Amino acid sequence: MLPDDPMAEPLAAFVAAVRGGAAPLADPAALERYELGHLTSELACLLDGLAGPPAAAGPGDAAGRMPT
Repeated sequence: MLPDDPMAEPLAAFVAAVRGGAAPLADPAALERYELGHLTSELACLLDGLAGPPAAAGPGDAAGRMPT
């Protein structure tokens, strides 16, 4: 980090507070605004839909085991 960076002093103060055990705790409501797990799940479903139906399975069961 460059010494003339405007965030250098505030960041150094925050790191010192964390190390000293005096840093403020995060607000859970604020953190929830940035939680993206639900969007990741939605994206995965959309991508699955783009891939089309699953390919026809060959001989054997869903785990790929051959009949005995």
